[in-house]
Amino acid sequence: MEKAEDKAIAASEDAMTTSENAAAKNSEAAIYSNIAAANEAISKVPAPQLSNNEAKSLYTKLGKTIVDRINVKTAKEAMDKEHAIMEIKNDSADKLQVGKITQTDFNNILKYLADCMAAAASTS
Repeated sequence: MEKAEDKAIAASEDAMTTSENAAAKNSEAAIYSNIAAANEAISKVPAPQLSNNEAKSLYTKLGKTIVDRINVKTAKEAMDKEHAIMEIKNDSADKLQVGKITQTDFNNILKYLADCMAAAASTS
């Protein structure tokens, strides 16, 4: 009788482990599905109209950083990418002040950032 109980307990533990593994895989699949949807959504955000190579460089750097932010795997990576986005915004403001980009460029870069964030958020 004890042997049957032990087997029943072992079977129950195996079933629980299998269930937990399946739940983890389902969660992982949902996460990657959300990441893919966010990436697709921001790919549809139109590039801003910019007046010079300096502004285009900022936009390119920002776009890459936004994609990197969406694809993070850890909270630390997310914080690092958020910091990088803030640095690009500050760099854009600095370049506006010294006349390397126009006010319109600056506004378009910030609008692009806002549009990307809104598009990514709309998928979750």
